[in-house]
Amino acid sequence: MIIETRIDFLLPSWWEVEVSVAASFFVIAAYWFFTYDGHTGSGDRSLFDNSSVVSGDRVDDREKEQQHSELHASSSSLNNKKPVKVLEESVQKKQEPFVQEDVLTGIYNDAFASTTQQFFDVLLSDGSSFTNVYRSVRKDTNLNIGQWHSVDEYTGKVREITFRCLCNSPMCPPDTAMTEWQHALLSADKKSLVFETVQHAHDVPFGSYFKVHCRWTVVTTFESSCTIDVKVGVHFKKWCVMKSKIKSGAISEYKKEVELMLEVARSCINSNTVIDETTHVVSSV
Repeated sequence: MIIETRIDFLLPSWWEVEVSVAASFFVIAAYWFFTYDGHTGSGDRSLFDNSSVVSGDRVDDREKEQQHSELHASSSSLNNKKPVKVLEESVQKKQEPFVQEDVLTGIYNDAFASTTQQFFDVLLSDGSSFTNVYRSVRKDTNLNIGQWHSVDEYTGKVREITFRCLCNSPMCPPDTAMTEWQHALLSADKKSLVFETVQHAHDVPFGSYFKVHCRWTVVTTFESSCTIDVKVGVHFKKWCVMKSKIKSGAISEYKKEVELMLEVARSCINSNTVIDETTHVVSSV
């Protein structure tokens, strides 16, 4: 009898076991419900379905690249005029980088006979003829130059130019349609300039896989001279078998472009200087 009593005491009745099990399941379910709801901000989703949370934390690289390309295209358009919400006025937006810093490599660094302000005014301003002259010397055609304008995504100003560019590679067609997005940031004291470009060759093999990124940094050093530092690189949005050849070919070609650009730039600045001096002499007579 003593043994039976002890067994009854140690082993609870069947209803007590069911109540304990039910209570345990209730506590576990409540914990998962409130924890899941707290992390996701929505209690309407399936309790044990975490797939949406995992997929939400992962952003596809291809989608990122597409967004970056669309950002260049939309920000360079004069029609990109969006109303500014009142609540956004007090929020400082993060400025997007115009070019991919990690792909750039230095290809040129030397002195140049002009000030930074003169470099921008004569070669890059809306009234400049430099781009027309340079593209004509290269025998490029169908040139269309957009106007500089401000956008929310970048500091400074942006514009878009399009043209048909001659191709020198035996793997490419005789020429290709080109889109070049440009970004310029001139300091308040007019002594430093960052000029960046992103080029997209539409008709070349694997043209949709990559863009050529470039940055010119111009800094006034003396009263009538500055230093120019040029970096260039190729940004691939997806891997391709010709990646190494495309990269080396694009950088080599851009080095030649820099030499020609600077030659035309010197000619334009010298001509402008002569015109300014002539105008000054005539006005003083």
